[in-house]
Amino acid sequence: MKKCIAVAILIFALLQVYGERSPAWKASFDSPVNWQKLTNLGYLIVSTDKALYGINPETGDILWENAALASISEKTYEQVRGTQFFSITVGGEISDIFIINPIDGKVLFNSEKEGIAAVLSKHPLGQAGRLLIVGTKKGKLSATLLMYDINTGEQLWMNEDLFKVKKSTEGKSGLGAFMTDLSSAVETMANIQALTAEPLEVDKETLLLAHPRYIISINALTGVENWKTEITPAKYAELAITEASPGVVFASVQTEQTSQSTSTSKPVTTYYNLTYAFDLKDGKEIWAKPYKAKGQLNTMIFDQRGLIICPFLAKPFINLVDYATGTGKWGKKGKGTKIKGALVSYIEIDGDYLMTTAFDNAWNNAAEEYYLNILDVETGLLKYEKYEKLKGNLRKSELLDKGLLYVTSREINILDINTGENVLPKPVVAAKPLDPDNYDPLIHGLPFAENNEILVAYSSKDRQVYRIDKGAATLTQITKEQIDFEEKERPSTVELTEGGVLLISDQNIMKLDWDGNQVYHSYFPSPQQSGIMKAMHIANAVRAATIATAASAYAGAFAGVAMETDDQSTKEMTGELAGGFGDLAVEGFSVADSEMNKVMKRFKASAQSPDFVFILSEYEKKTYGILQVSKATGKQIELIGLGKEKEPSYEVDQVYNYIYFRTNPNEIVCYQF
Repeated sequence: MKKCIAVAILIFALLQVYGERSPAWKASFDSPVNWQKLTNLGYLIVSTDKALYGINPETGDILWENAALASISEKTYEQVRGTQFFSITVGGEISDIFIINPIDGKVLFNSEKEGIAAVLSKHPLGQAGRLLIVGTKKGKLSATLLMYDINTGEQLWMNEDLFKVKKSTEGKSGLGAFMTDLSSAVETMANIQALTAEPLEVDKETLLLAHPRYIISINALTGVENWKTEITPAKYAELAITEASPGVVFASVQTEQTSQSTSTSKPVTTYYNLTYAFDLKDGKEIWAKPYKAKGQLNTMIFDQRGLIICPFLAKPFINLVDYATGTGKWGKKGKGTKIKGALVSYIEIDGDYLMTTAFDNAWNNAAEEYYLNILDVETGLLKYEKYEKLKGNLRKSELLDKGLLYVTSREINILDINTGENVLPKPVVAAKPLDPDNYDPLIHGLPFAENNEILVAYSSKDRQVYRIDKGAATLTQITKEQIDFEEKERPSTVELTEGGVLLISDQNIMKLDWDGNQVYHSYFPSPQQSGIMKAMHIANAVRAATIATAASAYAGAFAGVAMETDDQSTKEMTGELAGGFGDLAVEGFSVADSEMNKVMKRFKASAQSPDFVFILSEYEKKTYGILQVSKATGKQIELIGLGKEKEPSYEVDQVYNYIYFRTNPNEIVCYQF
């Protein structure tokens, strides 16, 4: 559902189309379609009881089929992070993993064929265009490290000794030697575990690994161990190198201790961060002991003056740790500075850090409060005695010449970072939710649109539209009268358009000029058929949620387009693209020349902004349809009639506006809009 955004609502129009629009193509299969998935390059993958198929999205032609992968569960499909490939997992507790190229169906990796009994973890390596596998070989009681060329599937090397433990039996015989060998075997079996962090590619020849019991450096070209250093056993880790301290690898690991509560007699788990510093060349510890902080892994800031460690805890101690010694520099006896809430984000300002913090429930969308303060790196002290409290979930922040512009689900304002006071005479605020029981701060917030110069938002409390000029840090009320939409709706989307502003809800669309004059207001009555209405609300909720989180979803090159465009729809679509295959940009993954054309084609298509909206309406008594409505005029362009309600099986390509849905058990139909 997350892929649907604006065009998702079209699905429900295509249940039965009465000739208003012809399908782009139809694809028929020998057995019923179980599920369909869209890859990040737009190829359609279809599963039936006979085979797994790859479909050309432009023609509907079957590009390939794999009968060995028939009748597989939809849950086994997974896009391989940072690549254009996908994986299929077959089996139960001990599963076989297949990695497949969606274009030609080539199986690039087959764990069964490779003799791997169980894949413990898989790791795409973006710089090298390779795939690292940690697994157990059949008949072996130890973990094996294997490296593959991900574009060809060729195995490049294998290391079966890296996780083995061999203790010396020198000077021992009989029972003593036996017990030493047994101890080695037990420890070797204990090393049959996945990596606790993604591998760190230092350069073409050096790869760093975080195992629950070790930090390891290997030669990425040969798999030969450079060094291996023991650490406190940990479930999660983070590896990093920084120009601020060259030649050093920093490893933060999360450990836990369980104790019995004296009041409830229930077990209580306490988490700790342990941060190590190792010499990149030989793995020797640089610090006398790791730096220990209470809390889970969260953020490390690599400042020129030291490593700032910010654990995940309701009220954590953050500290500036000396790169050379590992000792803390802030607070009493170097124990750190206590802050309110865990660090969410930060911006560097003149050598200090403007921090946004929140309590841990912010990560499950339950929190309604964030806090702002400035951290003085030299002293470790906070600039404001009282934190600036933000109402609602933080959606974006931007540093302006005259302060920090922040947008939450409930208010918009500009903070003077020197005084900690708000700049605008009043915030732009949201009203209380119409339906508190179904309120989601990421969906039912303040709709806004922006470019480099201005931000425009609709206040549901005032029922007015406001403009914030970023350079002057001023607030202007655009509208002269309150906005009243039919059916007591509130605008859920704001868009900047030529000559003014668009306000859009489920059944209303309004255009205002920059003086607040109404250019048009079009209203289309909502359907009363419960099933259709339910479908519509689901679609719109998905759209709203995507809009609300778009700012944090941008990735790589796609983020650049999203930030440069003035059009909100382009922002949404580019944000969707970033979410769909932004990993390609983030990871820098090598893509074949023939496939790069596909990437660029989709990227260019993503920047095309639709000049219309779709509205589900009862356009005649008990007659329902999708209306294509022009943003320029507010008038209906085209109508697509609805048939009887069904539960559709579908997939949406947001970039090309393709909709694939199953009209009958053995057929998929594609419509392009």
